[in-house]
Amino acid sequence: MNPKQVVDKKLKKGETGAAESNSGIIIQKWKDKRDVLTLSTKHTDELLIIRSGNNIELQKPAAVVDYNKHKAYIDLSDQMKSYATSLRRGVKWYRKLAIELLIGSALVNAHVLHQEVANEKMSITKFKQEIVNRLLGFDVDQHTHSIFEDHQHSLEDVGTNNRRRCAFCYEKLQRESGRAHAQRKTPRTKLKCTSCEKYFCIECFFQVHKRTK
Repeated sequence: MNPKQVVDKKLKKGETGAAESNSGIIIQKWKDKRDVLTLSTKHTDELLIIRSGNNIELQKPAAVVDYNKHKAYIDLSDQMKSYATSLRRGVKWYRKLAIELLIGSALVNAHVLHQEVANEKMSITKFKQEIVNRLLGFDVDQHTHSIFEDHQHSLEDVGTNNRRRCAFCYEKLQRESGRAHAQRKTPRTKLKCTSCEKYFCIECFFQVHKRTK
């Protein structure tokens, strides 16, 4: 429980008060525009002199200075995750969490490592596209091709209101379980092959139009 002599202490702007527990945890209260409470096992209650944007000297607790310094990396990570995000609306929160961790945080970390190791500057969006290409087994020049192109065949998004059954899924289900079952179970897609004039899921499109390397 936080000590009342620190939490309830009345301070003027720039003043501070602190206490340390038997286990080495320091609670510190500092008055800025409003009261700021910090808990730390790393910092003391010392005040550091820093310069503001107006070149004015200010005193701030070491814990606050450290926090302000490192939170910028969190903000940058969140910003990079927002580019070409894979998050979509849904009622199952754990799916969003998994996507956020795998396709969000993990890819941002991988992007940073790639730039450090390969000494190559690359946007996070292009990096994600490269990951998709490698997972699908493609070696595509991103400047001249789309990952959805396959020689004369390419996918066109015709919009949600024009969805049709995936031709490949329908054929497979009809062959296995009959026409009635295929009509009920075939997933609908908004992606249409501009050459075949047929609708396909992304996976089925690449399976039907396999690349020749």
